[in-house]
Amino acid sequence: TNHDLFLRVGPCASAYVTYSKSEDALRAIQAVNNISVDGRVIKTSLGTTKYCSHFMKNQPCPKTDCMYLHEMGK
Repeated sequence: TNHDLFLRVGPCASAYVTYSKSEDALRAIQAVNNISVDGRVIKTSLGTTKYCSHFMKNQPCPKTDCMYLHEMGK
């Protein structure tokens, strides 16, 4: 199971942080949402599981460093 925390800092920086437990992701969201870092406000939200488009088409993925899921999540 993947529970993603999506961080957006200012207009141009972002990050996905994946947690194995939804309660850990929610705790992280609550801890850093709307705090200020270097004059920028951090906005966080709970993301969704991202599947590889090749996996969704039942095709092998040609990317060795693909960051999307290649199996069904819970």
